[in-house]
Amino acid sequence: MRKIGKSWRCSNVREEIARIAKKLIDKLGIDLSVSVSDVINTTDYVGEGYGKVTKECLDAIKLVARKEGIILDPVYTGKAMAGLIDKIKNKQINEGANIVFMHTGGFPLIFAYSDDLGGTVDVM
Repeated sequence: MRKIGKSWRCSNVREEIARIAKKLIDKLGIDLSVSVSDVINTTDYVGEGYGKVTKECLDAIKLVARKEGIILDPVYTGKAMAGLIDKIKNKQINEGANIVFMHTGGFPLIFAYSDDLGGTVDVM
């Protein structure tokens, strides 16, 4: 399990992610286990900081909008998708792996970031 995106401000973030994942797995009745060692938490794709749009994020937003018709925001989901794309390109995620990307919302943010997004919104 990997979490790519903004770092939570809690000292036991990996434990918390594993706990939440276990609750979801139990609720869905899935035969799967998750341990803390399965959780990789990285802020490698945040860029210069919170609310600062990266080129990779914009590229991910455009790609996913064109290919899947899904709108990502430039603060959270766009950066998370940029990280996922990078991990796949660099073969850090195995070919054929099952991936669940949790889109946590954020659609209204595209309007607040219209200057950063430039023509991206027009393309969608």
